[in-house]
Amino acid sequence: MKKGYFIMGFVVILGAIILLSFNNLSRAEVPKKEPLGIPVEVGDVISGSIKDEKNYIGTIKSKNEILLAFKQPGFITKLFVKEGSNFKKGDLLTQLDGDELLIKKELGLQKMKNAELNAEHTKDLLDKNTILYEAGAVTKQNIDDLTLKYEVAKNAIKEAAISVKEIDLMLNKSSIYAPYDGVVREILKKEGEYTQPGQPILQVSEKDDLIAEIAVIEKDLQDITIGSKALIYLSNNKVVNSQVSEIANYLNPQTKTANIQIPVISESNLLPNMSVKVSIINKEKEDAILIPANGVVDKGEKQYVYCYENDIAQQKEVKLGISAGNMVEVLSGIELRDKIIISNLQELTNNSRVFIYKGVD
Repeated sequence: MKKGYFIMGFVVILGAIILLSFNNLSRAEVPKKEPLGIPVEVGDVISGSIKDEKNYIGTIKSKNEILLAFKQPGFITKLFVKEGSNFKKGDLLTQLDGDELLIKKELGLQKMKNAELNAEHTKDLLDKNTILYEAGAVTKQNIDDLTLKYEVAKNAIKEAAISVKEIDLMLNKSSIYAPYDGVVREILKKEGEYTQPGQPILQVSEKDDLIAEIAVIEKDLQDITIGSKALIYLSNNKVVNSQVSEIANYLNPQTKTANIQIPVISESNLLPNMSVKVSIINKEKEDAILIPANGVVDKGEKQYVYCYENDIAQQKEVKLGISAGNMVEVLSGIELRDKIIISNLQELTNNSRVFIYKGVD
């Protein structure tokens, strides 16, 4: 009996000890699990080339393109060229009906010839009568009359010559000659049509003097100078390397743009008024340190990036250079081995704890 009580007592004491131990264990502090931090995406710092370029749509033009017109009215009798025709300086390109003028010129030449014959005859009479006057055979009045007739005859020659010269000028105005070696871009009037002075007949240009002209907005002009590198993209997928040759010294009052010209090498498939894509290279650099532009934080006049270092975001001030698209050059502040955080930047402060959910690790 006593043995039974002893066993029971032992069990109760053991149970109490176990229960007390369990309660103490449940009241013990459970170690807190340290949080992972802010999820971030990381990008590499790389070395490469970068260029700051701006793209425009340009128009192909001839730098020395002009409109040719007659200086007097009349019917166009002949066009000696076609659109696309090449010509040499001094070539006759077109002319008006000049038959009436040619008849007038012939009459004028005949009149001048008659005046010369009359003057020659009168001079001969004057010379002979002068001898007779010295011999007392004729009066001085005869000499005076012949002298007057001779002056009138000489004036008649001058008047006839002036008339012929005026007709030549009119004939010259009824013809258009090539001002330089070039090509016919467009014919604006047809044979048989009547034209007024100054009305354009032909549009011509120097063949190898093509340019691409672009309109540049005011804020972009400060980055462009004579000699700035330019790329012209042609329809045949060819890219022409060129440079800015001329910048207008005034702005269009309506568009607030200035025209810029870039020479284009002679291309058989290029014609004036064609459209081309033009890129102006403001700055470019090889072997630059580059980072994603979305990894930069602006704070006042300074720029910063967050570098990923052992699950910690380290804030570093950087100096930036050329910016192009989604990449930007870093001049100082980081090195190639660094990794840049490019997401959730607004949640970060210096030494924030982070973990990578996307990008290199």
